[in-house]
Amino acid sequence: DGEFLRLGFWFGFDVTHSHMAGTETVLCAMYEEPEWVQDMFDTYLAIDIEMANRLWDKGYRFDSVHWYDDMGYKGSPFFSPAMYRELLKPYHKRAADWAHEHGAVVELHSCGFIQPLVLDLVEIGIDSLNPLEIKAGMDPVYLKKTFGDKLAFHGGINAQIMDQPDLVRAEMERLIPLLKEGGGYIFASDHSIPNSVSFDNMKTVTIEETATAKASSTKEAVQQNYWGYTNLGIAHVDNHLNIREEPSESGKLVGKLSKNAACEILSVEDGWAHIKSGKVEGYCSTDYLYTGQEAINKAKEVASLIA
Repeated sequence: DGEFLRLGFWFGFDVTHSHMAGTETVLCAMYEEPEWVQDMFDTYLAIDIEMANRLWDKGYRFDSVHWYDDMGYKGSPFFSPAMYRELLKPYHKRAADWAHEHGAVVELHSCGFIQPLVLDLVEIGIDSLNPLEIKAGMDPVYLKKTFGDKLAFHGGINAQIMDQPDLVRAEMERLIPLLKEGGGYIFASDHSIPNSVSFDNMKTVTIEETATAKASSTKEAVQQNYWGYTNLGIAHVDNHLNIREEPSESGKLVGKLSKNAACEILSVEDGWAHIKSGKVEGYCSTDYLYTGQEAINKAKEVASLIA
């Protein structure tokens, strides 16, 4: 009744190097003794699943399964995507599979720059990613645009500027409308709140967040209604945007949108948008389409130039 119950797992790279064998030892072993590292991953996860099964058998139910696995530092993951796929991804997938089999969503906390791994996380069924660490190089706007139809985001507001109200206000006004577009966003800082942030500063941040979220929702509704679109798209091309009969580069050409022309986005999947403009309906690549808040901003810009 209004509660969201989270079950915590405790396994993976972060736990193994931080609490079992040490960072340098584990990183070297991932290259020199991968079987030993995988044995530790497996042991931790097997214990988690056994304990979770016992809780389940006793009648406990959970809305999500969550685990911590910091896989990056500033500007880079700790290991290559290929090494992740070989050594760690199978255990993440096993945990995600257990959660989904039991009707729970999957929440992963992974600090550092892990952008090169996000596609793999989506593939194994991660439902929500936290914390989107800005100072490490994570780009929430790119992540939302690329994976927002498959992945929810939690965080992404730079904790290092939360002691500067004007800066953090501008950052929230920039990010929140984009991240909340279409749902799938939970407001939070991108890391621990530093000691430099006073209680009054923190109150200001939470008040501003609420105001920004409400304002963007109202503004979007008014603008979309004004322009006559419920999900606006704008052609992001130099000349014309090809509209195809099916979502494929080889699909039959059924129409074209001129530069900055508007359309209704009916759905988005695997990098293709199903759109309608006038009597023409078909598919175009999302690489050549402004969507969400970007489309609204572009429409305002074009309308201003015309006026």
